[in-house]
Amino acid sequence: MIDVEHFRLHIVRATLIYMRMWSASAEELLVGTAIQESGLRYLRQSNDGPARGLY
Repeated sequence: MIDVEHFRLHIVRATLIYMRMWSASAEELLVGTAIQESGLRYLRQSNDGPARGLY
């Protein structure tokens, strides 16, 4: 499992700032979506499905 605060600060926030698109709501949306979709746990879909990534 990926640490939520590490993911938030070093991946989501850093990327949004780099893209000049950072806002608290954008950060919350991206972090919340990743938690809902994968629990920040799965990088590959279970049951050998085609999905890849946290979202």
